[in-house]
Amino acid sequence: MDHCAYFFAFAKALPAQTHEPTISSSFYIDASYYYGAILQHNPDISHLITGHPEGVILRYNKRTYGEKEWQSLYGFPDFGFTFSYQDLKNKSLGEAFGAYGHYNFYAFHRQLQYSIGTGIAYMTNPYDPVTNFRNVLRHALYKCNLSASKLP
Repeated sequence: MDHCAYFFAFAKALPAQTHEPTISSSFYIDASYYYGAILQHNPDISHLITGHPEGVILRYNKRTYGEKEWQSLYGFPDFGFTFSYQDLKNKSLGEAFGAYGHYNFYAFHRQLQYSIGTGIAYMTNPYDPVTNFRNVLRHALYKCNLSASKLP
């Protein structure tokens, strides 16, 4: 009788480990509030630092479960799409909008997340020698994002 109980417990545990992930557990949405600072790396931009930029970052992520060899090799990263908005707190700088694809990599038992992405950006008030000569920062249409964060 004891052998039957052990077999039944093992048979019940096996399907739980081999089931395919459901759609609801494969995708998730992440929203983050952004608050930061513009570092004065050049004296020519001191007039642009008038406040602390803030914004919102929205991410649509898909989890990986090792269906492909590279996924397990890189620790089951997430990938997806990001939309970002930043108010740079200066009329000359304006606001920034970004859209890009990203990968989230994890370290230290998924306690630390590294994110990398590339896409496009739109500035509401870019540099122009006639209409916006105070904005001496150059803005590119293309965006690259690197970030790291500690997870709870």
